[in-house]
Amino acid sequence: MPQELANTAWSCAHLLYIHGPLFASISSSSRLRIGQFNLQSLASTAWAFSDLGFGHSPLLAAIAEEALTIMDALEAGSECGVLGLVYALATEGHWNDSLHHAAATALLKRAALLDKPLGLPEMVAPAEPKGRTTEINVEPSGSCGM
Repeated sequence: MPQELANTAWSCAHLLYIHGPLFASISSSSRLRIGQFNLQSLASTAWAFSDLGFGHSPLLAAIAEEALTIMDALEAGSECGVLGLVYALATEGHWNDSLHHAAATALLKRAALLDKPLGLPEMVAPAEPKGRTTEINVEPSGSCGM
């Protein structure tokens, strides 16, 4: 059910479909089930409410609180969820030092795991040519499917 709520909110925001009673219902149902949301569902829901200007404080506060509890167990592929949460919660004024620390710690842990050798021969995973660096540009809109 949490993913369906998040998908509905995200789809409406993506289509710019604004329907107050629907978003009130999504907010109420989401708050009741907030402990069942994964990081991506939290991020999608927060982004949808933020993007359409439904800065529903009780829901965003619940999302921020739940994010603190699950961000430490960041799984591979969840980086976009963290970035989506950062964007949505900061946009709506629900960003704080605790969330900043949790997000930074979670992303640094993931980065450290990505930096470890995979145990593959060098010919399979060649090193980047000397003198070249890879830039990562994170833009709030359009990135990570948001």
